[in-house]
Amino acid sequence: RFVVEAKAAARLSHPNICRIYAIEESDDTIFISMEYVQGKTLRDLAQTDRPDIPQLFDIAIQCCQGLQAAHDENIIHRDIKSSNIMLDKWGHVKIMDFGLAKFTNDDSVTASSTITGTFQYMSPEQVTGKKLDYRSDIYSLGVVLYELLTGELPFPGDNVAAIAYSIVNSDIPAPKGIAPDKAAPMLPIMFKALEKDVASRYQSAAQMLEDLKAPANVERASVKVPMLTASVAVLPFRNLTSDTGNQYLSDGIYEEVIMALSRVPGLRVASRQAVSRFNDQDLDPEEIARKLNVKRFLEGSIQRQGDSVRINTQLIGADDGHVVWSHAFHRKLADIFDLQSDIAQRIAAALNLKLSHEEENQVIQKPTSNSEAFDYYLRGKFHLKHRDRTSVETAIDMLTQAVELDKSFAAAYGELAIAYGIYANYGFDSAGDLMQKALVTADRAVELQPSSSQAHMAQFFVLRNVNIRKAISELRTAIALDPDNSEAHHYLAHLYVFYGRYRAAEKAELMALQLDPFHEISEALLCRIYFLLGEGDKCKARLDGFARKFPESDLVYSTRGWLAWCRRDWSKAIENFRQAFEIEPHNNFYIEHLADCYRYQGEYNLAIEALEKGLARNPSSELLLACLGHTYRDMGQPEKAKQYFSRASEVFRQLCINQPGAESAVHYFNMAWLASTEGDLESGLKYLQQAVDKDLGNYAELEVRPDLDCLRQDPRFDELVKNLKKRLSLDTDTYV
Repeated sequence: RFVVEAKAAARLSHPNICRIYAIEESDDTIFISMEYVQGKTLRDLAQTDRPDIPQLFDIAIQCCQGLQAAHDENIIHRDIKSSNIMLDKWGHVKIMDFGLAKFTNDDSVTASSTITGTFQYMSPEQVTGKKLDYRSDIYSLGVVLYELLTGELPFPGDNVAAIAYSIVNSDIPAPKGIAPDKAAPMLPIMFKALEKDVASRYQSAAQMLEDLKAPANVERASVKVPMLTASVAVLPFRNLTSDTGNQYLSDGIYEEVIMALSRVPGLRVASRQAVSRFNDQDLDPEEIARKLNVKRFLEGSIQRQGDSVRINTQLIGADDGHVVWSHAFHRKLADIFDLQSDIAQRIAAALNLKLSHEEENQVIQKPTSNSEAFDYYLRGKFHLKHRDRTSVETAIDMLTQAVELDKSFAAAYGELAIAYGIYANYGFDSAGDLMQKALVTADRAVELQPSSSQAHMAQFFVLRNVNIRKAISELRTAIALDPDNSEAHHYLAHLYVFYGRYRAAEKAELMALQLDPFHEISEALLCRIYFLLGEGDKCKARLDGFARKFPESDLVYSTRGWLAWCRRDWSKAIENFRQAFEIEPHNNFYIEHLADCYRYQGEYNLAIEALEKGLARNPSSELLLACLGHTYRDMGQPEKAKQYFSRASEVFRQLCINQPGAESAVHYFNMAWLASTEGDLESGLKYLQQAVDKDLGNYAELEVRPDLDCLRQDPRFDELVKNLKKRLSLDTDTYV
């Protein structure tokens, strides 16, 4: 069967089909000699840099041309999937593995000898074992187009039975994370290819090709396209009050409106983080809406007069700039917390989103019935955005007054817990008792509102440096309660990396980027994840896409710098960290690594200059103090080095002491790093083992970091990493 089908495929000669040159045998093993294609699979394209709509049409046209050539030769592919189609470096599509039945248990190949194909891409008739014709390939191509459009499969997962049931019985889900107006020409074509009934599907690749070449002529009424979710981006509300002290009110109402709108079923709301990326850019709202993939945007302005406030709002169409809805609200400050739910209900009505009584109650829920407590809450959140000591202290004071006025104010307890945690983790808490307060306060937030995703997020923020396992559990709960929380997915990816679960981290970060395509730190972490997995090609492709999307981002440069640092390419690392530092001169991570590379290059004066700039702003930074010690040691000034090592060591020790219960593994790792780079390998290994015992699992980074080279000379280090890998191999990489 292998030889017969390979010979059949070898008859095909078409620019969009990978050529088979020979079927040969060596040492009782049959093999195929085929054309080499230099490029990437469509699966890689879907996961790293999804095509825009014009490119998607071009790819679909070429796929149809290749399929039609095969079908004309009476050959059915039976395993069309994104990993079997390549795009070469000139943009030419090449369909691979034509006519080859596969029998291994790999999840990317055939499931059995009787049902040929890959389950997630199978047509309903394939799944049920019926006789196949060319229309089965057309359905599978529809799945590939869905994947390229959305970055995910219609029916993903590993459970074959569940996937098979969905393919046969469930409707194809409406695409998420795309601009409906831009994708409109492709949608009816794609969904016609995905019809479950073969008679309703395209009857040939040539027929589908006609519609792809003239999408404007497609009869949309005859194709069942799932209703796409309404979408909106809320632009920051303008503060028209001359008193800048009222900025907290403008910012607070803006954020509360986003939260209220996100509770409206059927409405996709761009995250505040995604919108904030355009605050300093000279773009008109239409361009912002296009980049955020939304059809509407909401503008607002706030003006306070005594104990009253006036809010003007308008909902605007992104495509034509026309006002869809507008309204002016007048409220007493005592009634201000009713505003966000009022706006959400009116916008839902303007978009023809019908809410049930239960859904309406969910939208109008109030965080508190005490207006004074709500005012303190908004003030506290405003000050907490600034992470300096005075701002955090002010936030704690404001939020404390909020919970004293309303002891059932769950959201205020959550923010207060975060404020306590920040104060403790930033080293502001000399007494070392605020972390315990943070834990108790976060528990109170969850106790008051166990179904609140934000309450569990507050638990996570407090626990992430205390108990990583429980922190992961809280994030999972937060995501289960609010699956669209992109920030929660990102933080979970970060914890998974720390824990050494890189595949789970990849899935979490890809989900974060699907929900918020403009989350730069997610892009940066995903590049690192692929590097730690040893997948250099994916790392490069992701980083190239990241750089195209954010050419001036400091995170692009710092990611390049970190990769070069791990590869011991000091010159390239210096070049990139220097550029990152110029964009964001207050980032200690950039200073630390830039100085480290200067030191490795022997440019000690430049290293000292960079470190002293950082210490001038943050005199107690233990990492910068330690790096300065390393520099003076390498310069042959051991006494001066000892002074800085001693100061850094004291800060590290104090951080370890201040952590309650299961102390943070990060601080023990830093102790290990400091001791080993001082030459005390015994202490270095002891502290590293303590970090591992406290759940540090990032074994791949332990293997590549150049500043741990001194430990690698000891066989006990290799044994520790080996045991860590073995332990983590028992964990599942299943994502939420």
